[in-house]
Amino acid sequence: MNSANKFSVTLVSIISLFVVLSCSSSSNTPCTGEVVADGKTFNGKGKDADEAKRNSCNLYCLEADADVDARYRIWLDSPKSKEVKNPSKKEYMYRDKTFLDYVTVTCMNKCQAKLKDGSFKGQAKCQ
Repeated sequence: MNSANKFSVTLVSIISLFVVLSCSSSSNTPCTGEVVADGKTFNGKGKDADEAKRNSCNLYCLEADADVDARYRIWLDSPKSKEVKNPSKKEYMYRDKTFLDYVTVTCMNKCQAKLKDGSFKGQAKCQ
């Protein structure tokens, strides 16, 4: 696969992720999720309870996970981040599929495991 195709696939994946996250935060979504971690609450929405919990975990990962933050700070210190006008975590996700996967797969799965073992508190309610 050439670099143009890789870029297209990555771009479509990222756009799809943000469409899902955007749709999940709309007011007509029937379920809301909550994750309480380290004294902070992260709320997400989804079409069902599982999606609402996953979206809550994704918010936790972006806003509060130490490993995600460490990876982001390493990128901020790199020359690649200097090429970006707004070097936010979301912008980094647009630019790096590995970081995107770390946030939305690896970290989200760790968050889900912490919900199951009781390290994090959480719930989901559906209308």
